[in-house]
Amino acid sequence: MTIHIRNLQVQNLGPIESLQETLAQVNLFYGLNESGKTYLVEFLLHSLFRQSKNWELRKSIGKGSVQILGINSEPISFSPDHNQKIEHFWEEAGRGLPLNMARLLVVKGGELALSAGSPGGVDRDSLKSALTSQALLDQIWESIPPTVRAASLENGQILGKNMGLLKNHAQIREEINDLDRLLEEIEENYSQGPVRQIEEKLEAARNKLRDQHRARGYLAYQIRLKLQELTQQRETLSTQLLQELRDSMRDIENLNRDLLALEAKYEEEKSQSKEYRWLQTAIELWEEKGLDTKKSPSKLLGIAGLSGMGLGSTLLILERMIPMPELVWIGGGITLIGLGLSLYYTIQQLEWSNQIDDSRERISIREKYEKVFNSQLHGLADLKAQKSNLQVLYISAQNTQATLADKNNQKFLKSQAIENTFTALTGNAVPENRWQEILEELTQRSENLDNDILECKLQLSKLDVSDDTCHEDPAEVEYDPELTQFLEKEIHELEHTLADVQAGLDTLKVRACERTRADIKSPWTEVLFNLQALHQQRLAEFKELTAELIAKIGLTSVLTQLREEEDQKIIQAINSDSVSNLLNQITGRYHKLDLTDDQLFVYDAFNRYPLRDLSTGAREQVQLALRLGIASRICGGNPLFLILDDAFQHSDWQRREALIQSILNLACSGWQIIYLSMDNHIRDLFLKKVKPALKKDFKFFQLG
Repeated sequence: MTIHIRNLQVQNLGPIESLQETLAQVNLFYGLNESGKTYLVEFLLHSLFRQSKNWELRKSIGKGSVQILGINSEPISFSPDHNQKIEHFWEEAGRGLPLNMARLLVVKGGELALSAGSPGGVDRDSLKSALTSQALLDQIWESIPPTVRAASLENGQILGKNMGLLKNHAQIREEINDLDRLLEEIEENYSQGPVRQIEEKLEAARNKLRDQHRARGYLAYQIRLKLQELTQQRETLSTQLLQELRDSMRDIENLNRDLLALEAKYEEEKSQSKEYRWLQTAIELWEEKGLDTKKSPSKLLGIAGLSGMGLGSTLLILERMIPMPELVWIGGGITLIGLGLSLYYTIQQLEWSNQIDDSRERISIREKYEKVFNSQLHGLADLKAQKSNLQVLYISAQNTQATLADKNNQKFLKSQAIENTFTALTGNAVPENRWQEILEELTQRSENLDNDILECKLQLSKLDVSDDTCHEDPAEVEYDPELTQFLEKEIHELEHTLADVQAGLDTLKVRACERTRADIKSPWTEVLFNLQALHQQRLAEFKELTAELIAKIGLTSVLTQLREEEDQKIIQAINSDSVSNLLNQITGRYHKLDLTDDQLFVYDAFNRYPLRDLSTGAREQVQLALRLGIASRICGGNPLFLILDDAFQHSDWQRREALIQSILNLACSGWQIIYLSMDNHIRDLFLKKVKPALKKDFKFFQLG
């Protein structure tokens, strides 16, 4: 997801009293010196990023906020006085940020280099901190105690100074040896004597009886669970539900009979009234066109008009030869009358011509009428009479069709309800031709459920198990009533025998109770169990500590090797897709990078060049590509925003055009650009190149 700045709001920011804007893909802030550009850049740095110690920023900055899109599903606002910055969200997402992101995304004072004092503006340390996990590795290295880092593993033995974790390791090993010796003494004096033998028999019998009680409780639980399931199934297959299903199936049969009768009636009425629509259309066309026969206009009317115009014109000409004023009025009047008659004749002639065209439609209607109704069509009255004859059948067909649709809808709803009921009861869709069969099966299943429920209740009554002894944990044995009675008798006899033969083993018991901090009155079985548990606990601690020491010793070796492989990781990182794609996109020439000693090289299709030997403009393009590629790589390859404070002010005019074209290409690939400048030429280049290309995705802001 792209991460962009959406809104910017500031107040009392140096020369800027108030600014509240929604930013676009490319944003140009232009203003002369002391117009607030530097204040605005420092406001963005204070709001969004952890401050870099190498930048001397004003501690006192204006009020406001910066809203970011793309970090989470909702916009997030940042401000100078808030401790949480944009890096916190990336760290929470699991991305390591070894380099201050402000150094990548903000170019302040026209300085594009990642390391100002190194050849080409980029050195090994800046790439190492940005592109490797050195910061994380150092953190892991420091978490390993120095004593462990200096230890070694030889022939399965951990060797090192007897301090810290190694001292704890030795102490736990000695305690385990003491416990081993005490357990051996108890084994010789207690575990192999008659007391222990009786206790073992007694414990075995009690365990078996306990297993039988658990088995009986589990069996009762299973029967109750089965009873509950059968009861639920019986409730699902209730007599009322099955009866409603039968009634619905009978309703479907009745609807099918009604539908057959209605369909036959509708087809008959539709066939008899099928020409009703055509008659209605023909009447409308006949009335609209006025298809009654019309006569052509009289030619005498046209001749009279032309004669009047000729006579009037002659009198007007004669007036010029013989000065008689009255001839003007007479000739003009006759000419106007002749012109009117000619226009009237022409209009009548056009209407008659249109009537001739309409006659084709009249002929078509007459032919269709005579073909369908086998009678001659005399005029509009015949059409209306025939329509009236068919109207009753047509309306009846429409009503029948509506009734048919309503019946079909009723059938559909009934069928859906039946299908849903069968699906709920069987778990599968049941076709209509199997409804009766499945209904009979469900009825039989309902009767079987009644019998199974009665059987479960009888079994529970025989077990006689209370609710508190009924449990869902499976037992390792099956319940046997006869074995249960035998075990209860055997336990009673063994308890009496143990009381007669038990002698004092006080010394061993006291030692064991001291180690386990148990009560001296506790039975031997409990004391021995606690001692063995303590032994197992210390043994587990010893194994865990041993594994930790071995792991940390091995990790120390791996970290040492990873540090040695650092250069190769840098080369792989600077040639990753996120970096090399941007390098080629911005420069249009270079596609690969290499690091030798402390110097960075770039490759084109033919050769490689030291970065420091490139022209200023080309070097700045590579530095810009490195900034964006590293930032994009750290953030998972997603486009971000870039803040440039007169980043191109040191470039010559020809190189500026190439750099601004690179900015346009970046914007088209998803990057958001915020450029602040006081240079008229750079401003004009943005307005000339970027604004026409991006249109509404470009915004220009005048400061001062």
